[in-house]
Amino acid sequence: MPSTLLLLPPAPHPPTYAALKAAYHAPLAPLLRSLATPPPPAAASAPRPTLDIALPLPLLATRRGAPRAALFAPTQKALAALYRLVASIGAKERLCVEGDEGLDVRVVLLAMGRGGEDEGQEYGSAVVGLEGLARCAARWDDVVGVEGEEGERVLRAFLSRVRGGDVSVRRVKGGIVSVDAKAEEQFGREGFEDVPKHFWVANGGTFDHLHIGHKLLLTMTVFMIDEGDESQQRNVTIGITAEDLLKNKKYADFLESWDERQKSVHKFIRGIMCFEEPEKDREEIIEHRDPGPNGHILQIRLPSNISLLYTEIWDPFGPTITKEEISALVISEETRKGGKAVNDKRKDVGFKSLEVFEVDVLDAEDEDRDIKLPEGAEKQFLGKLSSTELRKARSERVGSKSKT
Repeated sequence: MPSTLLLLPPAPHPPTYAALKAAYHAPLAPLLRSLATPPPPAAASAPRPTLDIALPLPLLATRRGAPRAALFAPTQKALAALYRLVASIGAKERLCVEGDEGLDVRVVLLAMGRGGEDEGQEYGSAVVGLEGLARCAARWDDVVGVEGEEGERVLRAFLSRVRGGDVSVRRVKGGIVSVDAKAEEQFGREGFEDVPKHFWVANGGTFDHLHIGHKLLLTMTVFMIDEGDESQQRNVTIGITAEDLLKNKKYADFLESWDERQKSVHKFIRGIMCFEEPEKDREEIIEHRDPGPNGHILQIRLPSNISLLYTEIWDPFGPTITKEEISALVISEETRKGGKAVNDKRKDVGFKSLEVFEVDVLDAEDEDRDIKLPEGAEKQFLGKLSSTELRKARSERVGSKSKT
């Protein structure tokens, strides 16, 4: 499977969409053109290429040890803006960056200061240091750096940590990174003594035909697991809707099975948070099939002592109303009512309310409403990213093929 690593310069601050677009459109657009293509026929069996984008966030290095709840908002904003930029470029240029047949784009959160400093420590839970990234250099066929002083600094720091083997390196044009140094410094001085830490976080969804919106939600969910000592068990519950509850979905014939959806989610999570040496890259897998709803759980313990609990859910609440230890819920803006319903139900059973964290809804159409796509262009590239649109696109391709 062709794989590429893009090493971006440190993110702008504040991480607004406009700032990230100015910084990253120049390197991303030509790279996406070279890696992504228009959607292939449904029967295509070519391996799916991957693009891992290392996004250096200085706040993750300078505020090491701060509760993840305190770092959630700026991290989420930067990650959402970058994924939105990928979707926007795909929409404008008819590049297949969505669905199970397109380029698999994954953003890796990199803890690195603006001066290239890195503590060289393990971070876990969706944050990696340069040491961990370089340790897995063999994962990528191609490493891409960004021209300019900051981009070169990141590339040199990465290459200096690679041990053994040649690394194929090329460079792309850079953009303009804007930094409000005063605001960034002020954030670096803030105290977070009263901000709680979370060691059991949950989310839920259908996760059919994994797309960029899902990737944002999943990344920020595993990000929310705080660091603890070796004895601290850390859990992430990911509720995945049971197949029987999806029969009335549009284009239901193209829905993925529960097993397919679980495997896609796990593959993505491993891709953004597992950077161990090969001999240490082992998982412990336990499958639970307890009686009653929500009793089917696939528990996967990662080397970082984090357990991923993939749960087949049969109601809107899942384990959030049976596991009192869950303390945080990560949702999207459009499912805000669901988060409130969960906390109302927890109150009914005598549990403490969950702290709810929201990620942005990604809409590739926001800035592109006047774009005129060529005749016959796939509609899936415009508007809100959704599994329904991806299933619809696949049904149209299958239907078109059957008529030829």
